[in-house]
Amino acid sequence: MVQLDAGAASPAARPKPRLMRIPGLRRLIRPALRLRSRLRREAIILTYHRVADASLDPHKICVSPHNFAEHLEVIRKRWNPISLQGLTEKLNAGGMPHRAVVLTFDDGYVDNLSNAAPLLSKFNVPATVFVTTGDIGRDRAFWSDDLAQLLFGPEVLPGRLRLSIGGEVCEWSFEGATYKNDEEAAKHRRWSMDQADLGPREVAHRALHKLLRPMPHSSRMEILRQLAEWTGSEPVPQPGHRVMRPTELLQLAKSGLVEIGAHTVTHPMLFSLSPEQQKWEIWESKAQLEKILQREITKFAYPYGGPADYDAGTVDLVREAGFTCACSTSTGLVGPRADRFQMPRFHVVDCDGNQFEKVLEGWFLS
Repeated sequence: MVQLDAGAASPAARPKPRLMRIPGLRRLIRPALRLRSRLRREAIILTYHRVADASLDPHKICVSPHNFAEHLEVIRKRWNPISLQGLTEKLNAGGMPHRAVVLTFDDGYVDNLSNAAPLLSKFNVPATVFVTTGDIGRDRAFWSDDLAQLLFGPEVLPGRLRLSIGGEVCEWSFEGATYKNDEEAAKHRRWSMDQADLGPREVAHRALHKLLRPMPHSSRMEILRQLAEWTGSEPVPQPGHRVMRPTELLQLAKSGLVEIGAHTVTHPMLFSLSPEQQKWEIWESKAQLEKILQREITKFAYPYGGPADYDAGTVDLVREAGFTCACSTSTGLVGPRADRFQMPRFHVVDCDGNQFEKVLEGWFLS
């Protein structure tokens, strides 16, 4: 048995060693981190959706034109903006550009042409727009936009909602969900999914979005039809809440800075579909865009794009369709050994240029 000397301090009682504080150490570390960022042979792909001022944006997919301009200014001054095509060519050649930033847009909203494209041209920053083809030319919103408008638009909602979804009856109570004034209405309409629920509207929106997301498109539309019938009003089409028309896609593609990519036909969660249905969504979206644009479509983005939204079989179908690369929504930097068919991206939220610069630098150092 080992005995401690009575005069010696026990291990628990011994004072912990103090870390030496070096004056000015942080000032020395910051330049070192910035140097490390400049020297890293990795790229970052950014995901945008809309460039618009929106009063209703629960999924935080809108960046104001003013802030987007500041983002582009930061990228042009501090980083190396390149196209997704340029990045894949570098990767295939075994090289990587310094501090490369790639811009992508998902879904194909019309404000990509009206608001984003002029700013991309002004700052000479290329981008890829992944288009969901099923609603091309229709004056309607995406299903998620309709859902938000139906639940947050009306000042008064009926007391109870009862829907049959997937063979189960779902119910929600909307007691007390009446907007008392404009300020309260604005508060609910500013709510986003990353915040705590404010009341019945938010609870129902969160639950319904989760239930509708893996559904086939026709089933989603039926639920939204029932929801509109329950509210007593149809969602009013908003000017920017639609996919571009064929002539608008052609105009965007002719700009020289924007490449068009495919994003399926109906924006499904691909993993929830059979292999045959997945193949149709992937291959048909490519064919539809090629018919409109009269050029080969070689880039693809998985709808939703998380690890649970597609699988290895989906990746094989994308490769077999003739695409040269595909983007997910998993976060991470693109290194020399990146999987060309599962390129990670970072989602950008609405923030000013200063905050964007800090976030982007943080991603590069992650």
